[in-house]
Amino acid sequence: MITPEELKNLEWGVTESVHDARPIWYRWRRFDENFRCDVFPMRLNIIWQMFSATDEGLPTQPEFDRMKVFEDRIVSALECDCHSILSLVITTNSKREYVFHSQDASAVIDRLIKMPQEEKRYPLDILQNEDIYWEYDDRVVAQALACC
Repeated sequence: MITPEELKNLEWGVTESVHDARPIWYRWRRFDENFRCDVFPMRLNIIWQMFSATDEGLPTQPEFDRMKVFEDRIVSALECDCHSILSLVITTNSKREYVFHSQDASAVIDRLIKMPQEEKRYPLDILQNEDIYWEYDDRVVAQALACC
């Protein structure tokens, strides 16, 4: 099992590409080959719908700042004890998708409810799927790397 300190020290891969004339930013954690993803079988795609985006569908500076605060809060709420792990972040088309893998999706929702909020609700959609071997991550990262 991974510790919070080990998780914090993992490197991130980063790349950019373009799809349908829109830029896409990818950021993913580089897990060690011995990492047991099956310990985190539930995938939660938490999608932030931007209030304010550029014509290219990327965040304006104020939107970027709001998303940064949100990401810090959600990572603190979900990764503090390695219950869940942020593995992938995709930004494109006026959305940012945070991909978390969790031991228990219902506990994630409980933690989100208890997480500090702004005056306005966070503009989120949450999708949940079983993804024992993190196939979604593998597919997205392979696509990101193939485009570059």
